[in-house]
Amino acid sequence: MWRKHRRCLLLVILFMTLVLVFLIVKDIHIDSTTDRRRFLEENGMLRATIKPEFNKGFNTETQRVVHLDLKGAPPRLSYLKVLLPALAAHGCDTLLIEYEDMFPYTGKIVNISARNSYTIKEVRELLTQAHDLGLEVIPLVQTFGHLEHVLKLKDWSHLREVPPYPQAICPSNPDSFLLIQEMISQVMAFHVGARYIHIGADEVFHLGICPLCVRSNINPTHLFINHVLKIAQYITEKYPNVKPIIWDDMMRSWSKETLKNSKLSDTIEPMVWVYSRNVFETLRYPQWRTYLDVFPKLWVAGAFKGASKPTSVFPDLMTRYENQRSWLGAFKTLNDKSHPQIVGYVLTGWSRHDHFSVLCEILPASLPSLFLNLAVIKEPDSEKSILLKKWGKALSCASTQAANLDALPDVPEFLWYCSFPGSDLFKLLIQLSILKSNVATIEKTITQNQGWMTDYNVRHNFTSPWRIIEDYTRLRVFPTLNNLNIIRKNITTTMNKYFDFYSTNEFLQQKVLPLQNTLLNLSKTLDRLIVKTTWPRRPLS
Repeated sequence: MWRKHRRCLLLVILFMTLVLVFLIVKDIHIDSTTDRRRFLEENGMLRATIKPEFNKGFNTETQRVVHLDLKGAPPRLSYLKVLLPALAAHGCDTLLIEYEDMFPYTGKIVNISARNSYTIKEVRELLTQAHDLGLEVIPLVQTFGHLEHVLKLKDWSHLREVPPYPQAICPSNPDSFLLIQEMISQVMAFHVGARYIHIGADEVFHLGICPLCVRSNINPTHLFINHVLKIAQYITEKYPNVKPIIWDDMMRSWSKETLKNSKLSDTIEPMVWVYSRNVFETLRYPQWRTYLDVFPKLWVAGAFKGASKPTSVFPDLMTRYENQRSWLGAFKTLNDKSHPQIVGYVLTGWSRHDHFSVLCEILPASLPSLFLNLAVIKEPDSEKSILLKKWGKALSCASTQAANLDALPDVPEFLWYCSFPGSDLFKLLIQLSILKSNVATIEKTITQNQGWMTDYNVRHNFTSPWRIIEDYTRLRVFPTLNNLNIIRKNITTTMNKYFDFYSTNEFLQQKVLPLQNTLLNLSKTLDRLIVKTTWPRRPLS
């Protein structure tokens, strides 16, 4: 009898060993912890642990996604290797990577890549680290609007919907689809285990305008539907296990009937993006209800950076925080039994408002916002005191006692005593913001508020040298200019640790050089005005 039991026990052990070996081999093709969980679920090994209600609404199974917008300013891989473990440790389980011109395209579309794009090796290293951390990766490839990085080029300018504007691609030109196929194919070759691909399709401002589209006699709505369906069909046929995602904004004005008849709910999952303090001030509540009725699965997106002014240095912390709180309030309209699953909650972090725009709220300046909002969406029911502690811990802060979540400034004072990845650059940007304010005060005081160096004085070379020298001394113009020279050097050295030379140089040209030029121009004007020792009688005209 014992031998029989021992034989059975050995068979069980052998079976479990084979299952384990199979899982390890299978893991080669699985891209993240979430995929492994899904594999176990599909093979009947985790079903008992997953509650049925997790298939509906916003819950602990909803993916917490951080958007990495790489366009035109790629963070150094060494920086991401420090940042990604911190994200994984504080609530992020998925990355939405928008490569834009930073992907290393090859062959006939090689010139789509920026000259400082990531190398093939760097992309593989990035994806390997994400995998090792259990982070699922969703690539984002724009396929309709926001194709400026492609359509700006002479090689692809013939595909523009409106010839002068390199924003949207013509959906009626057969070459457009061939280009999009090639872009998707090259990106997906790096994301073999991906379950999703985001195909953009937001802000298609120009549609149904070009001669080809006009001759098709198809209205703009159906041009949009046909184009998205064609791309989605290509993806599902070539990559059967990959689900396309699109931004929702082009569908917001549609009726429920139009949305149902479009068949988009059969092929794509929408990502509903709203970045305002009150979600339903931007997204009409009836449209939200329509989405809930039509789509079995939804994604939503708030923002942790890049959603305010296109020239901002720091995110508006209060708006970003209230944006997530408003989304969490919107989820209370969901009915677990009849409404769709919220597959993922994305914190978008735009580097620019579009390809041609200047840099906006670079990543090190935005990490306090990112970690705060990760904490909010990770455990939405946490008390504010608990939330503050988690925020401070994520940022390695000495204390958050002085913080008030009901009245957050853009840069709370306690952040000066934190040591998160990039905090040294963050502190330099605080100093830069103070200098920017000083320069603005100097310029306005000297050229507008005081009466000796206005446009009239300069135009007629007619002023009191003593008065303007007094103003320059009192307002500390030359010490401020010296401080700008110092901070420019410090930002250059520090920022080069986190970004390449080109991104650093661009940032300096946009944020520091204009301040220096303002004071230098004032100084040149001063030099010209004070050399004069005699002046004419009035009138001066």
